[in-house]
Amino acid sequence: MLALFTVITLITAAASLISLDRYLIGQIDDQLRQSVSRYGSGPIPGQLGSDRGPGDDRRGPGDEGIVVIVQDGVPFTRVRDDLSDDQVTALINGASKDPSTIRLGDNAGHYRVLSSARGTTTIVLALPIGRQSMAVSNALLTAALTTLAGLLVVGVGGGWLVKRNLRPLVRV
Repeated sequence: MLALFTVITLITAAASLISLDRYLIGQIDDQLRQSVSRYGSGPIPGQLGSDRGPGDDRRGPGDEGIVVIVQDGVPFTRVRDDLSDDQVTALINGASKDPSTIRLGDNAGHYRVLSSARGTTTIVLALPIGRQSMAVSNALLTAALTTLAGLLVVGVGGGWLVKRNLRPLVRV
């Protein structure tokens, strides 16, 4: 009985965690696609190499997102993104037309990146996946704790049931 409960619980927990992870990554990918399409549908705002101002906030991936614009082979970032040359290179090299996950370093964490080319200009957008990872980690912890609690209840309940059903044999 314990083995069956354990197997069913582990399969259910694994399926739930995989589904949650895919759903949350899908949301991040949708945000990236929307931001890229906004950049790709009109002129690139502001002066390259400078903070593009409030117009960029409405068009880009938001405060947590990173924008790199490569024009004629020269990368430009927003001042507020505060990226090292290695991070800019990692973003450019890791980006493709399909969203992918890259690591920007120990302190920066993991990001989903997407790029779009228009003429000699390539737009690279990235969103952090830290919140998504934290949500999946919390769900994993919850699944583990509820599995242990369930095992305890099934074990104690099963032991009590067996003991109660064996009482008539003890009297004989």
